Amino acid sequence: MQSPAFQTQPPLPLSEGAVPPPPRVALLKPLAHFDVSPFCEAGETLVHSTAKPFRIDRGSVGFWCGLNKAQSGLMDHAAGSDLIWWTGGLDSPATQRLAVWRNSIEPHPLTGKNALMMKFPAGGGFVPPDHLLSDGRPHPGAGTGFAMCHVVAVPLEVFEDSNRAENGTWGRGETVYRCLEVRQIRFEAGAFTISEARRHHFDEMFPGWLVQNGPLGSAVVVGSELVWTVACVPDPRGALDRFDAKGSIGLSRWGFRDGAWSIHSLVPIAADFCGYEPSIIRDKNGRFSLTARITGAPESWDKFGIPVWNSTDGGAHWQEAFHAERHRANSPVTIGATASGRPFILGNLMVGGMNQRSLGYSRELLALWLLRPDGSGLESAQILRCGQLDFGPAPTQHGWKIDHPISTVVEDADGREVCLLTYRVQSSDENKLKEVGRSPFSGTFVEKLLIP
Repeated sequence: MQSPAFQTQPPLPLSEGAVPPPPRVALLKPLAHFDVSPFCEAGETLVHSTAKPFRIDRGSVGFWCGLNKAQSGLMDHAAGSDLIWWTGGLDSPATQRLAVWRNSIEPHPLTGKNALMMKFPAGGGFVPPDHLLSDGRPHPGAGTGFAMCHVVAVPLEVFEDSNRAENGTWGRGETVYRCLEVRQIRFEAGAFTISEARRHHFDEMFPGWLVQNGPLGSAVVVGSELVWTVACVPDPRGALDRFDAKGSIGLSRWGFRDGAWSIHSLVPIAADFCGYEPSIIRDKNGRFSLTARITGAPESWDKFGIPVWNSTDGGAHWQEAFHAERHRANSPVTIGATASGRPFILGNLMVGGMNQRSLGYSRELLALWLLRPDGSGLESAQILRCGQLDFGPAPTQHGWKIDHPISTVVEDADGREVCLLTYRVQSSDENKLKEVGRSPFSGTFVEKLLIP
């Protein structure tokens, strides 16, 4: 659980005429390292791949932690999610865990043959037990929330074919079935209880929409609702079981009725935008801001940009605030805010060209961009983590992946607001290369973000 010591070696000297890297600023205070789940079958290793933090109450925070199967021969062998929560303060918390989702072998819904039901990282929303409505009444869903998991039926032949395993791929070109599983959660007396999963096909979540999973971050409590960005496709007929359906992003509103949370409205963000992995914040004036990862062809410059949208009317209408081009590597990007409310973007710094194995696709440098005070664009990048400096040489030839950064503001035990940052570390291709195995740093780190 505790973070291993980071390397402190100085950077290599620059050659004559070389351009120095962006400034390295000490902005993080390590708190914990979630490495291997204790809930594993004999002979398997499940490593934490994401951690989506959310506030429980003063001094308590929860994490929806996605899992990857180590040394699987596949690039991304998703393996379910754990729920981890801390109580008693952030610096020396009491830690509890539940294994919530795990993969299972079931008949493929379309072919009838046995398939692995692969469970991707979960996420959702939660209303703290002490949350009050604007008129002072308790929130009807106080102490409750929901979690959603994306499930893909992967034919077992994928795992038996050595050529597919060597390429590190799964599912492409196969008969594909995807669905969502939703659970209700409740927090009482310092512990969570979780309902059985209810399975929905994508077009069953909200009429007229194919609702996909993939948001980075948690839902926001707004009035009596939970507001969450989702990846989605309007009018999905003919594309329900295809990986190549053109996805976009929308704002979903969840209401609490008859003791359970469900979607009751969905608004598209931008009609022409193709992307996924959205994230959202709401500032102290009630304005929403969000970003998402752009879908693009390998040769497209567009996929290296950072778009940001705003809504000043509660999410009914959206305007693009700016689009910063050629700013980041081809990797997840999220929006967050400091404890004082200053918005920022998290992602990997783009430091090279376009080749798939070039630095344009590297995730070695984890960076933060503060938004300009007027919200019109980004300030200069500040490097949070550097693979070589912080973790030493990577075990695999393509370096480190320091990615999936997610942040949220929580309250410590003394009532101070603190910005938490989580991010994944793994050596590139470590899941695909069976002979390499995980590094001592593989897993997810939890740190305080110390920007004023």
